[in-house]
Amino acid sequence: MLYLYQSNRLETLLELLSAVVTSSPLTSPFLSEEVVVQSKGMGRWIGFELAKRHGVCANMQFPLPASFMWKLLTTALGDLPRRSVFSPEVLCWRVLDWLSDPANLAVAPRLATFIARGDVLRRYQLAHRIADIFDQYLVYRADWVAAWEQGRLLGLGEDEGWQAKLWRDMVSGNEASHRARLMERLMAALQEPAIKQRLPQRLTLFGMTSLPPVYLQVFEQLAEQIDVCFFALNPCAESWGDVGQQAGVMAESSDLYLDVGNPLLARLGRQGRDFFDQLSAMPTLNDLFQPNHESMDSLLGHLQHDVLTLTWRDEANKLPIPALDRSVQVHVCHSAMREVEVLHDQLLALLRDTPDLQPADIAVLTPDIEQYSPYIEAVFAARDGVPYLPYAIADRGMRSESPLLELWLGLLNLPQSRFTLDEVLGWLEIPAIQRKFGIEEVELPTLHDWLQATRVRWARDGAHKASLDLPAIDQNTWRAGLDRLILGAALPTAVAGGGVPLWRQTLPFDDLEGSRAELAARLAYLLETVFDWADRLAQPATLSDWADRLGKLLDALFTPSQEEEPIVLRIREALQLLRELASDAAFGQAVPMPVVQNWLTQQFDGTAGSSGFLTGSVTFCTMVPMRSLPFKVIALLGLSDGAFPRTQPALGFDLIARHARRGDRSRRADDRWLFLETLVSARQVLYLSYMGRDQRDNSELPPSVLVADLLDTIGVGFHRLEDASLAPDEQAARIRQQVVVEHPLQPFNASYFQPASTVQSFNQRWCEAAQHAGQGEQATRPLFIAPLAPADAEWRTLELSELSAFFSNTARYLLRQRLKLKLSEPDDRLETSEPFALDWRSKQAIRKLALDWQQKQQPETGRLLATASGLLPAGEYGLHLQQQESQTMQGLAHKLAPWQGLPTIDPPLLRLSRDGLTLTGWLHGVTPAGIVQHSTDVIKARDRFQLWLQHLALCASAPAGVALESRLIGLDGTLHLPPVEDADALLGELLTYYWQGLHTPLPFFIKSSYAYAEAIHREQPAERALINARKEWDAPETRFNLHFGESENIWYQAAWRATDPLDEHFAHLAVQLYSPLLAVMNETKHA
Repeated sequence: MLYLYQSNRLETLLELLSAVVTSSPLTSPFLSEEVVVQSKGMGRWIGFELAKRHGVCANMQFPLPASFMWKLLTTALGDLPRRSVFSPEVLCWRVLDWLSDPANLAVAPRLATFIARGDVLRRYQLAHRIADIFDQYLVYRADWVAAWEQGRLLGLGEDEGWQAKLWRDMVSGNEASHRARLMERLMAALQEPAIKQRLPQRLTLFGMTSLPPVYLQVFEQLAEQIDVCFFALNPCAESWGDVGQQAGVMAESSDLYLDVGNPLLARLGRQGRDFFDQLSAMPTLNDLFQPNHESMDSLLGHLQHDVLTLTWRDEANKLPIPALDRSVQVHVCHSAMREVEVLHDQLLALLRDTPDLQPADIAVLTPDIEQYSPYIEAVFAARDGVPYLPYAIADRGMRSESPLLELWLGLLNLPQSRFTLDEVLGWLEIPAIQRKFGIEEVELPTLHDWLQATRVRWARDGAHKASLDLPAIDQNTWRAGLDRLILGAALPTAVAGGGVPLWRQTLPFDDLEGSRAELAARLAYLLETVFDWADRLAQPATLSDWADRLGKLLDALFTPSQEEEPIVLRIREALQLLRELASDAAFGQAVPMPVVQNWLTQQFDGTAGSSGFLTGSVTFCTMVPMRSLPFKVIALLGLSDGAFPRTQPALGFDLIARHARRGDRSRRADDRWLFLETLVSARQVLYLSYMGRDQRDNSELPPSVLVADLLDTIGVGFHRLEDASLAPDEQAARIRQQVVVEHPLQPFNASYFQPASTVQSFNQRWCEAAQHAGQGEQATRPLFIAPLAPADAEWRTLELSELSAFFSNTARYLLRQRLKLKLSEPDDRLETSEPFALDWRSKQAIRKLALDWQQKQQPETGRLLATASGLLPAGEYGLHLQQQESQTMQGLAHKLAPWQGLPTIDPPLLRLSRDGLTLTGWLHGVTPAGIVQHSTDVIKARDRFQLWLQHLALCASAPAGVALESRLIGLDGTLHLPPVEDADALLGELLTYYWQGLHTPLPFFIKSSYAYAEAIHREQPAERALINARKEWDAPETRFNLHFGESENIWYQAAWRATDPLDEHFAHLAVQLYSPLLAVMNETKHA
């Protein structure tokens, strides 16, 4: 028997369901209670609610309508295949086979033209859409299908002919196995008395708001055999089958309406109208409608009651709303991130003001959960200074939750990959790949350094470049880099002695001793494996072969952890499904990888199950039709114009779209119905949010048409209690101001932290930012307000190289060495493009090679090494640049000739103690003539100071047989330092400043301090000296030759922030540290 109940409240229907299952239990506890629901979330909610009432809920099945119907077909008709050849996933491949036959396309010129403009992937995508449309025909147009099978056309348009032929070809030999025929057989079988023994003892359909007409007929017939309890969720207690019908029923015209009865029901209810019109004609229908007692006197309660009673409000029956009513809220923000930030604060405010409200009573829906998930994680994650709200995100795709799956799908693009450096390094960061190839996480920085040093940028090899119509040059490719690494392990450059360190034009990369050589080998094995698979994936194959091949790809590249095994199992299940579909469809064509990749992407774009839904915390989920559950607070995010209702234009050959009937479904109508369901499901607060302001110029952006409709309804039918005497237009404007809240661009806007503000923030960090907002640089706090605690004893002993590093950048040494801070410097950026010009570092490396081999009388070797090292741009242009640098070095080589060949002595040891500090170190490169160095660039302030430190160490150690002199020969001149008698004292003074710099930033800057001290040394006034210093310190107004001011150094910026360190202390230090050098140095410029 059919028991039919309808209500506007899901809680009422649940109470009745609970009474049914407890008062009339099944005859055996081992029988399952079958409850058909229209979403998995609905089943989860029913289970939780029944468990709350009875302590336990077990042995209840919650199938979806289509799943239950196939199970019923199998039960009633006997041995049906697990998967029909007319299911969309099988039919797609059968249609693709049909589309591959030119004879078939001859009867479909539109299809032939479409396919001719694309490849196999385009043909597959077309087949997929056709299969979906035919599936809709089987459910909603069984009469068309029957006519086509009989050879009759129905005058449905120019596309009917080829669709009828395609359908006849599909059913040939399978006439009795498609859904429309099976439904006919099922209806007949359900009339047989013997069928009752194979049916469930009772069937419940819960929360239904829409069903295909054929399903409804089956359930009516099923009720002749067993008890069928039908619980329908109807927003309106009145008969509303004619509401809004004057506008027509086409999906394309669903935005056009004539308000009849309640305007919201007329505008939003088309999708459910026809279904409930059918139910209202049934004699067994029982009404259980109830108003929303939780919000009877609120704006939300009135809106719901008006829908329930089919009430139309206008000027004659407007209702007053209290000024403090916040049951309906519309929040206007500048971005998706701001929507989530505002939501977080508003939920905290609701929880504060509503004692009985819990996080589990709040649901947040959005049209695209993947778009909002990163913002939700960023805003709702636990952090200091912000009250924590427990939350869970449901409906996330499997790809977004599994990096391994995302990478595996991405690797299917290997045949099209450019193998850029950052792409490959991204693969190396995946733990499953690290385990497979024995690469440790701590080894990744070493690999980064190697690949940067070997100048790997992109492409497998020269042949790969040639396939992209580029010169077939190995330079800067993975092949060149790997050859250098492996050769460095087999033939280090030391093997060459003084000869040319090239083997077949390949320059070995040093620094590969011991375990490092093993790491290079593991990297090479990984890349060779990936390259091999790029070739394999480029070859077309049958679906079965693709399943085997992709399973081997998974084994070849990944060793999953225990936590990753489920996703690997899911991948293997998808590959097994691909084999089965190929068999079911008898599809034996070879297809290219993009087709299989497209199919796999569709398989994994779905959600990973019901995890995250109803977990006892704030639930974030996707807006899914027929899933609206009752929550005290329901928030909808992303209700911007064009984003919702979601648009899915009908295909040009979709005959249902051209010849619509009552009961047809459309995505846009589904979303309108979903909005109505959400409106009537909220029990206390309906929260709506959209991006209504442009974050660039603050211009106004329109909301979704559904939000606009709701605001229009509120403006026409309601007014604020205190505005009763105002004109209608003024009333509408005032209540709109009450409902709509415009938010500022920034979360630290001061308005959020005013006691009288209607919207407030709970974020302590933003409050602190608001206190400083608008105060500019004056509000910036210094990093050091007092010196650090005294350094440990280990800092009292240092090498000469450490002292040199300290004075090179005192702030960097303090922050990085003592405080262990890490800042990203410009030189740390990953270079991913092959060189098209020479940067400063590359230019110096090329000059060094040219100079070294010119001094050995082999200038051509310098060019060969520069090319082999990957320093030069490819082709003749690179050789021209090398020649320019080589010519520059000819003059320097001539200046160095008198000093060439000087013998070096054993490095003398320096050990100096002063005030508890000890300086040690070996002086390398000392000759009988003292220290003789050269620079492949002009002599700079850094060069002078570094030479000065070494010179002081030389004079302090005073090795026997060595002249206590130092020279630096650069492109523009020679710097000569004579013996210094008080070297010990000067080094001691430097140690004193080093100790000071370990506790507070020392305002000594290599270039700016030199500019100041040099001007003072020339007896210029302090004002002029400071001007000179600022030329080096300040950022230049215009860049020339990539010149940067010292103030742009990130370490100086971190240590001094917005303060100006060029003060009296700076001036004193500059003179104190540079004056001894300036007093003795002799710098001559070359002609």
